[in-house]
Order: sequence, then structure tokens, then C-alpha cells
Amino acid sequence: MARCAACVCATAVFSALVLALAISFQGESPSDEIRANLQEALRVLLAAVPEEAASINEHEEEIVDELLDPSDSASAFRASKLRSVQFSFPSRGNLSGDLEVESARLPSKSVMPPGCTAPLTTVVLDVVDVAQSLLAFHLPKKGLTLSYGAWVIANPQTGESLLPDISALQKATDISDRAGAFFELAKKMFKSKGFDALWNAIRATSMTWWDWVSTCVIMIAQLLLWFASQAAAFVAQLTIVLLSATDLVLDAKTCIDHCNVNLVTESWNHSTVVI
Repeated sequence: MARCAACVCATAVFSALVLALAISFQGESPSDEIRANLQEALRVLLAAVPEEAASINEHEEEIVDELLDPSDSASAFRASKLRSVQFSFPSRGNLSGDLEVESARLPSKSVMPPGCTAPLTTVVLDVVDVAQSLLAFHLPKKGLTLSYGAWVIANPQTGESLLPDISALQKATDISDRAGAFFELAKKMFKSKGFDALWNAIRATSMTWWDWVSTCVIMIAQLLLWFASQAAAFVAQLTIVLLSATDLVLDAKTCIDHCNVNLVTESWNHSTVVI
């Protein structure tokens, strides 16, 4: 059976994940820690795409077992079962959904100022793009659409909290300072469900339910590590990648200019990008 490019890459990334955990625990068996990491990743994915909750909950143990050891004696039966699971509908997740609740509870003064939403949305998309590139996944290009306008509008408090880090990133003259600012920016986004649009977009373009689950769970598991015990490794990789991330720096400057002085943007509409 043909395997999607993202799934092949997922195997390589998961191997690196296992190695990273083995190093973290100084040679001790990291199986329990990896299992806990994958289980947490599944909970993150479930929260992002609740319409798949029934399937994820039903097969949680099998998903984790298959990712941990795809070559054991039970793998053939387990893998066949997982590949037979079908997507729930609709095929595309709601990118605002429960996020709108936060917006409804907020006082009017917390609404993003005019002209700020679009450039902030662009920076958010840039951050996800850089993080995705570090995860080294080759995702399907056809039809993979990432839109973050709904998330920015639904989370004005989170959006405002990102501005100091965006400003620090833009003003940084040292690459290590820029990497540190990016780390804080990406971490806040991840903890505020800022990557949910990516998991939904992958779902909309995956060949099978199992392709989607295995790809996203491993990506989320790595992000969880980066924002916890592997933070230093993440920042070290960022120092290299950010040397060529000129669009991110330019978009950050535009965002700060517009959000600080409330200028109205004109023809700024690349908040939705088809990769």
C-alpha cells in the first residue's frame, strides 16, 4: 500500500523524537515518557478537532501502541484496523468554534484595533510556517489552506499578548535574541490553540484518517517537547532558520506599526495562504 509523503516523514520525525527523549533520560528507557507525550498530543488534537473525538477515544491505545512500535507482532492487525477508520464530517473543522466564546466574554476595549487584525494574522501564519518547516514534514500542497483570521479575531486578548514578542523579534539585532522572541511567540500561540488551523487543514487534505492522526500526533508531540524539556534544542534550531526568515521580520515590523498607531491597512489580504 502506498504511503503518503507526510507519513513517511512522520516515521523519521518520530525516530528523532524517541532519540531526543532517550538523551533527556540519560540512557534510561523512555517508553513511559514517550507514551505520556503521545497521549498528551492526542488530547491536544482531540480538543482541536472535537468532531473526531469518538474515533480518537475509541482507538487511543491502538494509536499510541502503533506509533511506539509499528513492527511488533500485533502491528499488522492494529494498522489494518486503524486504516479502516473513516473521517467524521464535516471534513473541515470549524476554525473559530469555541474560540468565539472568548471573544463574546471580552469587554469591547479588548477588540483588536482597526488595521491590526490583518497584519497580526500574517505574522501568526509566518510563525506556523517556520515551526512547520522545523518539524520537517512534507505536507500535501494541493488544497492545504491555512486561514488564521478567525483565530485572531476570536482571541483578541491573546493577540494583544503576542505584540510585545512580535516587537522584540522585529527589533532584535542578535539572532539569539530573535530566536528567543520567536520561541515565546510560538509557545503562546500553541498554548492558545493557534496551531489548530494547521491540524484541521491537514485533516482536510489527508488520504485517510490514520494518515491524519499519525502525522498530527507526532507533530504535536514534538511541539510539546520543544515548549518543555527540549526548549534549548528548539531555540538552537531557530537561530539557523531565522537567518533566512526575512518575510517574518518585515511582517513583524508592519504588524507593530499598524497595531501601535491604529492605521487602517489597504489591500493587505494575504492572511489566507494556499501552500
